[in-house]
Amino acid sequence: MRYGICNIAFIPMRIRASEVYEMTNQLIFGEHFTETEKRGSWSKIILAHDNYEAWIDNKNIVYISEETFNKINNSNIPILCKPELIITRHDNSLMKIPIGSKLINNKVFNIQNFPSIDKEQIEASVIKTKDIRTNIVKILTELMNTPYLWGGRTNWGIDCSGLVQNVFSLFDIKLPRDAINQVEYGENIEFITETLPGDIAFFDDKNGKIIHVGIITGANEITHASGRIKKDRLDHQGIFDYEKKVYTHNLRLIKRIINL
Repeated sequence: MRYGICNIAFIPMRIRASEVYEMTNQLIFGEHFTETEKRGSWSKIILAHDNYEAWIDNKNIVYISEETFNKINNSNIPILCKPELIITRHDNSLMKIPIGSKLINNKVFNIQNFPSIDKEQIEASVIKTKDIRTNIVKILTELMNTPYLWGGRTNWGIDCSGLVQNVFSLFDIKLPRDAINQVEYGENIEFITETLPGDIAFFDDKNGKIIHVGIITGANEITHASGRIKKDRLDHQGIFDYEKKVYTHNLRLIKRIINL
């Protein structure tokens, strides 16, 4: 068994060991993982932060020791809370990294071929206030119009559950990758009138399967990734698309995971 870390903006995670197969997730800069299987130039990995399992092309894998893997696990790593940040790689070239990146100080972890992020950059890139609900609304506003991308988790392309997982991770609230699993967390909110910004709304299909998720950002307002990150109206029936003037998603239930 080997261990690794992502040292570029993101690495696509695919359902099978080939570029022709579906991307189901993304490994973001600074995230570490366990390699469980190798097949040619592909590696099957399990992400440390949520146990998501899929295949990645290992061209960009930086391997780390088990000791470093455990050290990262037991450290409070700052997370990039701005849409993107430009950092300097080990070869002095510049690279953009996306929101949700782990801002690992390489002087502490001493990982070969891994960028060293300035302390000043880290200080300027993390959330300093404790009002989670207000900060969630602010971050979602900054991400507005990000294109929808199946399997995406970044400000360059994201899907509905990737948006929810990434935004809440900025506040050290860990959720599973997919909406069908995210719905198991938190307490039920019975009425729309009782919702607060930061509550999570889930939507189902005609068979009752959870197929969509979004974050409530105001009274009768939801921000979600559907075509792009956008705001729409939310009521007891579901999401009413402001542009199309139709209901697009059927409301199943609302959950609260912020207990402040």
